[in-house]
Amino acid sequence: MHLSAQRVGTLHMKNDGLYRAFHAECALDTEHIYRLTLCGEEGELPLGVLAPCDGALCLTRRISASSLRAVGSIVAARAEAGKTLDACEEDWLALGGRRPFACAELSAAIDALGDALLLEEEQRARIALPFPEGRPFPLEPLFCFATVRSIGGKRCAVFTVDHAGKPIFLEN
Repeated sequence: MHLSAQRVGTLHMKNDGLYRAFHAECALDTEHIYRLTLCGEEGELPLGVLAPCDGALCLTRRISASSLRAVGSIVAARAEAGKTLDACEEDWLALGGRRPFACAELSAAIDALGDALLLEEEQRARIALPFPEGRPFPLEPLFCFATVRSIGGKRCAVFTVDHAGKPIFLEN
């Protein structure tokens, strides 16, 4: 695994039936967000974001062998530094009256929850719905599309949607 042509960690791959299991680990600073991209002879495939684990940054992911065919033979893994974690917190905005989901019922459910946050990206948008301990998971019918993380000190269910307002399933 490389960052700006410097080796910063390791990426292990093993066959797992119809899938390939990847495990990346590096000792980069934890102040930035690092995205890991798999580089092949015929293309690239984003693997995901490295997360803190046991004093290092790690990423474990399974990808179907058929999805990997598009990149060809794997030649490298590239880490890219993104914004600092503090900067990312500042990018979240109050959802206001915007309707992030194509389905009117889901948008109405978000309106009823209040406190929703929005992070607009180039190809998609993320909606964060705070829910304290002991409260039901928001938008329970869509739980498989959510990740849970802390934003501004609040525990949130984060949903990703495309610009048409359709939920995107993000593989772990």
